[in-house]
Amino acid sequence: LLLGMSATRRGSMDVLITKKLATQLEALLPPTATELPLSHNTQVAALMGLGLLYSDTGHRRMVEVCLKELGRPPGPELENCVDRESYSLTAGLALGMITMGKGEQLVSGGLADLSLPSVLHNHMAGGPRPAPTSSSRERPPSYQIKE
Repeated sequence: LLLGMSATRRGSMDVLITKKLATQLEALLPPTATELPLSHNTQVAALMGLGLLYSDTGHRRMVEVCLKELGRPPGPELENCVDRESYSLTAGLALGMITMGKGEQLVSGGLADLSLPSVLHNHMAGGPRPAPTSSSRERPPSYQIKE
């Protein structure tokens, strides 16, 4: 359903469908949202839907979301998840769909400060990880302690 709605409105940046996708994608939920149990497969479908819905637009916020999700390390909530690679792959595909045809904008336009080519190269070839930034969606340290 998520993929079908996004595919029919490909490249339109439809606000209503974005809101529907946001309910299934933790990265788009506001920091104060109640935590809901989201299926991994549903999150993957919502992320791919995001790529379809914002295809060829170069939308900065959605590029930032996909880039963050692409490099997100598996945390305690993904401890028992066997399909972490599918989520990262989908984030990369969505990022590619959103930035398709925007090559010049990536290096000298509005997205140049994200330094996408070097960040993506770092993900592929490896290298130093960027310093973690505090996010209001992250769990408190007490959650990460195992007894």
